[in-house]
Amino acid sequence: MSNEEMKRAMEAILFAAGESVEITRIAQSLEITPKKAESLLEELKEEFNSQNHGFKLMRYKDNFQFVTHKEFGEQIRTVMDLSRKKPLSGAAMEVLSVIAYNQPVTKAFVEQIRGVDCSGVIGSLTVKGLIEEQGRLELPGRPLLYGTTENFLKCFNISSIDELPPIPKDEKEENDSDNQDNEETSTQNNIDFICAGGFFMNNFRTDMAVERNDIYKKQNSISNDIDGVETEKREEQGIEITKVKITNSEGEKALGKPIGNYITLDVKNVKNVDDEDIEEISEVLAGELRDVINEHIKETEDILVVGLGNRYVTPDALGPKVAPEIEVTRHILEYMPKLMPENTRPVSAISPGVLGITGIETMEILKGIVENIKPKLLIAIDALATRKLERISSSIQIADTGIVPGAGVDNTRKEISKKTLGIPVIALGVPTVVVLA
Repeated sequence: MSNEEMKRAMEAILFAAGESVEITRIAQSLEITPKKAESLLEELKEEFNSQNHGFKLMRYKDNFQFVTHKEFGEQIRTVMDLSRKKPLSGAAMEVLSVIAYNQPVTKAFVEQIRGVDCSGVIGSLTVKGLIEEQGRLELPGRPLLYGTTENFLKCFNISSIDELPPIPKDEKEENDSDNQDNEETSTQNNIDFICAGGFFMNNFRTDMAVERNDIYKKQNSISNDIDGVETEKREEQGIEITKVKITNSEGEKALGKPIGNYITLDVKNVKNVDDEDIEEISEVLAGELRDVINEHIKETEDILVVGLGNRYVTPDALGPKVAPEIEVTRHILEYMPKLMPENTRPVSAISPGVLGITGIETMEILKGIVENIKPKLLIAIDALATRKLERISSSIQIADTGIVPGAGVDNTRKEISKKTLGIPVIALGVPTVVVLA
């Protein structure tokens, strides 16, 4: 058969099928290679779609199908007595967007972004054929990974996820872009690289300062310390301790974190530690945290401990789980001071919930609390995002710069820091989410 005859045969196959057909099946029927079939199908698509027909040839990944033009939808529904399908809810669209732009992702990842349980919505989207299971993540529990389907592409009239519209910038980013004529922005695989002064800045998608430092150095082929960033490594009780100190605005720009100190404790073989090991790890952590606290306040001044996160979403429940375990003393010192040893520090604790449940930004809640009880320092405990599987539940980061909840997974909430609350804020976190997208 000539090429033209094969294209006519392909047209007949697709017309008769009434649904998408894989390239390999078409190739088998014509006894040609898949590569040859793909080339002829692309030619047929270009030829057919250049003509003024009421339908067109579309490609969905490795499948081809004839589809009608959307402007004739009402007439087709009338003739075929098709009812209009109920549109997706706002929650479903949010979940579908998170999955589409970051796939493959786990349910936990979606819940970390949205701050609420998404089991029902994910189940509904699966039933509708818009998302599907795409394997499992090699982590403890091997959680399911979800991605979009061919039906998703059809519903949104696109051939591949590469045709999804870019995520819009917020107003501030757009204004900054307008004021920097020489800055060029490109998006690839959900990571934005901004070329500025010969260096690449990265939308890191990790809360860990040590990882941001490594990523930036690798991206820009830097072997020594970054300008404005000092690093120091040591080992204590088998724990690797890395201190990253950002000293100026250049360091801030490079790592996307404010000037200050970031201490990471990496615990090796955390699955095999015993009670004695846990005691040693606790002592090392307590020592590092004590040093940071003493740099900001006196030994007897008030501390407020805040457990950030959503107690109903496992990977985000660290803060709410820790808060009730804090030994609070403020109330005892106020009402029954004789029961406490001299020089006991007043400590209070709270877990304020998340925006999706309370309808209030956490920073706004904390601002009211700080204004009323007037602590001298705040410790924020939160789940963090990492780029490395081995850091899940095995690393601890202490930062004296405060925290922007959700920043590691691009779900930025209002900043909790000295700038917004008027008192020093120490962030203490453990990675519970790995970002692989």
